[in-house]
Amino acid sequence: MDALEVMKHHRSYRQFDQEYQLSDDQLKQILQASRQAPSWMNGQMYSIIVVKDHKIREQLVELNPGNPHMLQSSVFLIFCCRFASD
Repeated sequence: MDALEVMKHHRSYRQFDQEYQLSDDQLKQILQASRQAPSWMNGQMYSIIVVKDHKIREQLVELNPGNPHMLQSSVFLIFCCRFASD
């Protein structure tokens, strides 16, 4: 299958094991890898907010009901970035 066909068939699945708890070490590794990953927008000015508190995630779902998966994981990451202007 060529690259375009792979991209056309790509899907994201957001079904999480609600009993699984991500360890602090695993979270650190994920955050470190995300900081080193390239971005399409060359966005050096960014923050990653780690949300573990279930009540806060409930509030986020109330604000954004199209993303109920925020409640189904042990941690939710919010990426905030500033786009450079001309």
